[in-house]
Amino acid sequence: MHRICIAMLALSFLLAGCVPATVSPTRPAPPTQRWSGLVAEASGLPDAAEAALPADWWTSLGDPVLNGLVDVALEDSLDLRAAAARVRQAHALVDAARANRMPRLDLNVNAERGRIQQSTFRDGEGGHFRVPPYRSSHFGTQLAASYEIDLFGRLALAQGEAGAHADATQADRRAVRQWLIHDVVRAYADVRLADALRQDLLLDLQLARKLTADESGRREAGLATLAAVRHRADLVAQRQQSLAQVEQDRHEAISRLAVLSGRAPAELQLEAQDGHLGRMALTGSLRADMPASVIASRPDIDAAWHRVLATSLAAERIRRERYPTLTLTGTTGFLSESLGRWLSGDALGWALGSAVQMPLFDGGRLRAHAAHATATAEEQEAAYRRTVLAALGEVEVALGAVANASRQREIAAAGLARRAADQAAARALVAAGTSARDAALRADMAWLDARRELTVRQHEVLVSWASAHRALGR
Repeated sequence: MHRICIAMLALSFLLAGCVPATVSPTRPAPPTQRWSGLVAEASGLPDAAEAALPADWWTSLGDPVLNGLVDVALEDSLDLRAAAARVRQAHALVDAARANRMPRLDLNVNAERGRIQQSTFRDGEGGHFRVPPYRSSHFGTQLAASYEIDLFGRLALAQGEAGAHADATQADRRAVRQWLIHDVVRAYADVRLADALRQDLLLDLQLARKLTADESGRREAGLATLAAVRHRADLVAQRQQSLAQVEQDRHEAISRLAVLSGRAPAELQLEAQDGHLGRMALTGSLRADMPASVIASRPDIDAAWHRVLATSLAAERIRRERYPTLTLTGTTGFLSESLGRWLSGDALGWALGSAVQMPLFDGGRLRAHAAHATATAEEQEAAYRRTVLAALGEVEVALGAVANASRQREIAAAGLARRAADQAAARALVAAGTSARDAALRADMAWLDARRELTVRQHEVLVSWASAHRALGR
């Protein structure tokens, strides 16, 4: 018997030496080392990561209200809490996989007392005798230990697989955090856009009403038609409709901010601020990291790569399930019919053993599972490459959007300057008595239209700038 056990152990260790080492997949290099010349030329942004921005890039806007909203969202966001819970789940699975590589020790303590019924027995001479009922007691303590020797690395692969999944969930949490910050900044920008548009529309509405009143007076004097009056009244109605839409847009943006912060919309109140977007310390400039740096910093790419590692380790672990497993066992304990002799030396017993188990025939189950795991690993590798390409494309689009928004803002600012000059000229003519008041009112309305256009472009710069930071993995 001892020779058989020794032979089984020797065979297991011999087979373990024949198992090839695990080869982890190598992370591929980025498909490009520079951004396209079109984006670099259009944006005027260098493609070197020299002056790195702080991790809390939104604080560079100099808005304490926005900073407070981001802090609250990072503290109370339900999405971020759910992501953190998924991280804890993954780490718990890592602990479980690590525990599978450790010995197991179980303690069993039992006490039993019972009544044995009367029994009748026959002897060898044809007679019989009776054993009257009696009471019996048994007391026992057993300590059992077992340990699976990881001969072929299957348990180590399982632990590595769980660790890779945990790293992926940690990267997912970082991605949720980046999206959360981006969405808070965007929703806040929408609120401030609505504030500015509302203020201008209120002024525009007053001007439209003055124009309508003047046109009505001219009609009463026989100098204007009813159609002209109605046309001016339509201007009033248009401003009222735009004002209602802006107020609805602000309400929706407040609701988004509240949800991002883990609050009900009624719990979040923001005072209106006129001209806030124009006062923000935002130039729209940012430095674009090299593609390799973007790939290293994007959490979604990091998560995709760790899933490649996890599925590759899972495929190798399943392939090694066809190899033998070696488990060492041992038990020791006390068993006695008397409580007084329960822990005496005569009641002590023990046993040591080993077991080798190896699948011989399973109808192709292990082979099918291995093929499925290999295909899953290939799928995750393709998903990783797709994520990389999508991220690089997203950065290209984001940088182009920042450059375009900045150009549009400059054009709108020049247009506002022209409308301001027209406004001053019209007011001078009215003051000199060479022009009617409606000319100055129309010039004021044109100036307000130009200012709204500039406000919209400032909003686009802020939103595209925030989106570019998220695309760059910041």
